[in-house]
Amino acid sequence: MAFLALATLLIPLSVMKPKPHADAEGRPRVLFDKKAFKNVPYALFTVSAFFAFMGLYIPHYYIQIYAGKIGMDPQLSSYLLIIMNAVSTFGRIVPTFFADKFGPINITLPFTCVCSLLAFSWMAVNNTTGLIVFCIFYGFFAGTYVSILGPTIMSLSKESNLKGTRLGMTFAAGALGMLVGTPVAGQFLGSVGWIGVQAWCGSTSMIAAAFILAARLAPRPTAVDGSEGEVAGDAEKSEEESADGAA
Repeated sequence: MAFLALATLLIPLSVMKPKPHADAEGRPRVLFDKKAFKNVPYALFTVSAFFAFMGLYIPHYYIQIYAGKIGMDPQLSSYLLIIMNAVSTFGRIVPTFFADKFGPINITLPFTCVCSLLAFSWMAVNNTTGLIVFCIFYGFFAGTYVSILGPTIMSLSKESNLKGTRLGMTFAAGALGMLVGTPVAGQFLGSVGWIGVQAWCGSTSMIAAAFILAARLAPRPTAVDGSEGEVAGDAEKSEEESADGAA
């Protein structure tokens, strides 16, 4: 894996050129923007990323162990992670086309809810066929969340010189969640068994969905001219409608 990452990163690292330390208007780039959390939709969505990544990859880590627990053929179980990642490719591509029309946060919310429902339904999976079906569906919907996260952050951050900063801040929160979530699932496995792992996975996704809903409903920050902000997720659609009307 390390050599694969090295080979795929050598080309972009050799040709990419860093952006200047200031934007076209001379505003400096910053690593952390504490004012970003005054943007309530962005702050709520960042919290949702922490909880989402806390449970998102638990099935990826534990699915083969669970396959052994239900008596699945070891050779076949070795393909479960491959199945999840392969289906994830379609989940990362197909729903993004709808995000252009309905807004990325409006796609993120239902797909995160489905991830939570699938994680809870994992409790009822006790045979080979059911586990393969679970891997197909979970891989698709989890892949959508990963791919749509960046566009959603961009839609919630209108300041051009801070979009990269806020993207990094949200992914840092997600990384902390991922760092915590999987070991906690291991503790649940050792103490209460598989139902604890599955409930933990589903609960974290459910909490993430609740924060995404709150971010969706929260008004945008008051504009500079004093006008009221828009509900997060509707801004993209209103901008597109204005552009269509001008055309």
